[in-house]
Amino acid sequence: MKIIIASAMFPPIKTGTSNHTKNLVRAFYNSNTDISLITVKNKQANNDTKLPYPVYRLKALHFNSKKYFKHLRVVSIFISNYIKSYKIIKRKSPDRIIIINHYLDLVFPIIISAKLLRIPIYISVGTQLQSPNIYKNKILNFLDKLICGNLVFPFANKIVAWDNQIIKYLHEIHRSNKIRSKIIEIPFGAKDLYESNFEKKTNYALTYKIVGVGAILDVRDFIYIIKIFKKLVIEYPKLKLKIIGHEYTDKTRKYVESEGLSSKVNFLGEIEHKEVLKQLKEADIHCMMLSGKYVGIGTSNLESMLVGTPIVSNIPDNIFSSKRLLDMRDYIYTSGKDEEVLIKKFKTVLDNEAARKKIGEGGQRFVEENLNWERVVEAYKTSFKND
Repeated sequence: MKIIIASAMFPPIKTGTSNHTKNLVRAFYNSNTDISLITVKNKQANNDTKLPYPVYRLKALHFNSKKYFKHLRVVSIFISNYIKSYKIIKRKSPDRIIIINHYLDLVFPIIISAKLLRIPIYISVGTQLQSPNIYKNKILNFLDKLICGNLVFPFANKIVAWDNQIIKYLHEIHRSNKIRSKIIEIPFGAKDLYESNFEKKTNYALTYKIVGVGAILDVRDFIYIIKIFKKLVIEYPKLKLKIIGHEYTDKTRKYVESEGLSSKVNFLGEIEHKEVLKQLKEADIHCMMLSGKYVGIGTSNLESMLVGTPIVSNIPDNIFSSKRLLDMRDYIYTSGKDEEVLIKKFKTVLDNEAARKKIGEGGQRFVEENLNWERVVEAYKTSFKND
């Protein structure tokens, strides 16, 4: 079987979608699939020649908006990209094309080329376009419905949702039965297949470290966790909070300063993935949650669970169809509005090494059994047979 994966996000860019892309490509490669990748040229040097599969990069106009979208690249304005995509796809003659992310304009040269060559298209959706600001949210929803609902999804053979929250989002934004009938759920893998030295947590002795990993956005500002942290510090003065990720908004930093927590809360920015895993492994608890209408488990939560560090999140227990998560066994659930309840849960975990071990190992077991890359590839191949 021959597959082409197309994604605007791929290393050296450091994002959850970039990690997803590189691991999905590697997982197909490991399953003896003839796999190729079409992505976007970066200003940074690429190490594509060291990879065991071919990588083709399209020309892009770069915009570095630290406030809105650090990795925005425009691809569709260059006629050469349509010609190059067509030639690559024609020469490789894949059985299927998987496009990761529905809202970045790499989709246009890929879709046009695939349709001209009559290659079935799978569009993988891992991100809901949303904002806590009601007006911004309406604009994002309108643009998704207008552009993706008319120029992207109609040309897909299947629309792959990573979890139930994305299915809910797609159903509520795109009310067309033709679009809804194409939606299938295929989750994602947790382990980074390029980390040969990946080590699981074995020592659950208290380190007094809480970590939050993820770009700081309006829908992920960590402020609720910082409010909890401020109350916990009174009883646990050694406690430290580290936030890892690019700052798209400074409201979190300003909030920390206004609450007099600058010596307790450290902003590490974007760091190498190996260092992220190290920080997750050393932490007692990892916290990451979204504040929009639709939530998601997120790459950092998955990796924390895989390492064996308990996570705090507002993801519903039925976020995946295959199996339910159980509060205080697989993860620590918060509604995002339950300060006193969550503080009690934090204290239970901080005071009890057995509780940290139980939840850490429960989350680890959940992702190993349900969210491994071999299962992801198997789910894709099963769908290929039936589409």
